[in-house]
Amino acid sequence: MQTLDQIVEDLFNKFTFQKPIPCPTPIKPQRAYSAFRRKPQNPQQILQQATQIVERKQALLNSIQSMKLQRSYTVCKTEESNKPVKFERYQILSKLAVGAFATVFKAYDRMTDSQVKITNTIVQVAIKKYNSNLLKSEQKKLLSKETEILKKLDHENIVKFLGTYKNTIVLEFIDGHTLTNYLKNQPNRRLQEKEAKQIYSQIRDGIKYLHSKNIFHRDLKADNIMIINQQVKLIDFGLASENQLCSDFCGTPAYMAPEIFQKKPYDGRKADIWALGVLLYQILCGKVPFPGKNDEEIMLAQLPKFSLPKKISKEFQYQLLHLLDKDHTKRKL
Repeated sequence: MQTLDQIVEDLFNKFTFQKPIPCPTPIKPQRAYSAFRRKPQNPQQILQQATQIVERKQALLNSIQSMKLQRSYTVCKTEESNKPVKFERYQILSKLAVGAFATVFKAYDRMTDSQVKITNTIVQVAIKKYNSNLLKSEQKKLLSKETEILKKLDHENIVKFLGTYKNTIVLEFIDGHTLTNYLKNQPNRRLQEKEAKQIYSQIRDGIKYLHSKNIFHRDLKADNIMIINQQVKLIDFGLASENQLCSDFCGTPAYMAPEIFQKKPYDGRKADIWALGVLLYQILCGKVPFPGKNDEEIMLAQLPKFSLPKKISKEFQYQLLHLLDKDHTKRKL
C-alpha cells in the first residue's frame, strides 16, 4: 500500500511533466472585407435606394403621428387648477390663452380623421373651456348666452362657431396675431393710413353686422381682434348681449364709454361705437386716447375737450369726432 507521500509525488509527476501538445499550423488570415465585396453600383441605383429609405422614414413618422392623435384622451393642466382636463374627442396641441373664466386651447378634432387622410393636413380648432370651479349659475348663463349668440353669426370678419362640447365652445382656429401684438411689431406701434383703413374697415363691417342682428359685443378691444393675412376676425363674445339697453358694468376700462362709468343703464350699440373709436385712434396713433392706470384716471382723461393730432388726415379726424362724441346720442358709424 502506498504511503501518503508516494500518492502526492505520483499526482505531481502526472500533471507537471506531460509532453506539450503541438500547436496547429497557423491559418493565413483573409482580408476581412473580402466576403462582403459587391459589384460597384451606378449612381441611379444609389439614388433610388436613398429615395426608398426617405419614403420609409416618412411613412414611419406619419404612423407615429397617427398613433399620437388616436389616444383615448388628452390630459392638460390649467394654470388655475392642478386637476387634469380631459377631452375624449379632441387632441390638445397647446394652450393659447387664459382668462378669468375660461382657458382657450389649440386642438385637433379626431372626428376629422377621414379629411386628414385626404388632405394630409391636420384640421385644427380652438376650444374655449370654462373653468369648472367657476361654473356657478351666473357663469353657466354666460356660457349658454355666448353659445346662443355665436350660433346666429356668419360673417367673414367674425370667428366661426363650430359647436359645443361639455363645458366648452369649439371655434375655428385662427393662426394669426391679436391686433395688440400686430401693432407692437409696427414702427411706433401704429399703422400707416392706407393699412389702417384696410384693418379698420373690416372691424367696422364686423360691428355693423353684429348690430344688424341686434347683438352688441361690449368688450371690443385690440386683444379681441385677430389678424391673419390682413383679414380681421372679431373674437371673444363672452360679454356680448342681445339687449340694447344694458345695465351691468363690464368691458375693458380703456375702451369703455363715459356713460358706462356712471353705472347707469346705457345703450350697447353706442358703447360699441365708442370702443371702435378708441381702436381707430390706437391704430393711427399707437396708443389709446384716454390712458389711465385705473377707472378714476381714465374718467378724468375723458373729461377735457377731445383734440386730435394734426398728423391724422381729415377723413379720419371726421370719423373719430363722430365715434368718440361724449354725447352718446350723436355717435354714429
